[in-house]
Amino acid sequence: MWLRLYLFEVGYWLRSWLVWIFLAVISGLTLWVGTSSEIFIGRWNCDWNAGFVVQFNYAIFTVFILLLATVFVNSAANRDFACRTDQIIFSTPIRKFDYLTGRFLGATTIAFIPTLGISLGLLAAKYAPWAKDGSFQRVNWHAHGSGILLFAIPNVFFIAAILFAVGMLTRSSAMSFVSGVCVLTCYVISRSYLDDLKDERIGAILDPFGVATFRFLTKYWTSTDTNRMLALATILLWRNGCETRWRHRFRNARLGLQCRTA
Repeated sequence: MWLRLYLFEVGYWLRSWLVWIFLAVISGLTLWVGTSSEIFIGRWNCDWNAGFVVQFNYAIFTVFILLLATVFVNSAANRDFACRTDQIIFSTPIRKFDYLTGRFLGATTIAFIPTLGISLGLLAAKYAPWAKDGSFQRVNWHAHGSGILLFAIPNVFFIAAILFAVGMLTRSSAMSFVSGVCVLTCYVISRSYLDDLKDERIGAILDPFGVATFRFLTKYWTSTDTNRMLALATILLWRNGCETRWRHRFRNARLGLQCRTA
């Protein structure tokens, strides 16, 4: 049953122009940013379509997806009550799990579609006639895939879960938008911690979208690193580095204890 509700929700929005308008807007913005000589998002001393740039664009633009996801998720949560068809729906033998799962997954899938415009815009930027020659490298498909896996899917799912839960519990569109503002406030607060070297680790942990975490992990990358490396490998190296430092401190403490015992 939940699959039927999921397919109905997806089909309902695919027939709407709103999804494709959002997809076109995101594609146009990333195309403009990817070819602009005045606005730089991640393009610091590296190729304009490097893997680092692709991931950084996914990290930044998924924050704006919060505003788009609110439209789809809030509508899925409150449509039956707004149209006064809730009594008809709930009079049928449908389980609560099927109803909530189908509506939630359908709205989440639709909210994910505009994020694909990030890759469409960055791929089109390489072939734009006004783009600067020699500023692009070969298309790094791993960067686009990792951007979707690391930022697009988790952020959309996280945002949709909060908005859908608030919308279903309160039956209020205003409360859904307020919850979205609260998530955005947490992101702004986490960015303020990045300005202080002592608190930047706290900002990386508090950021709900992972943008501050991405900046914290890649802040000391060279131009060669930004052209060739991806953040996924950096996360693993950062984790291994923390484990290595912990083991080194533990070994030093153990050696010091042995010296004291001797």
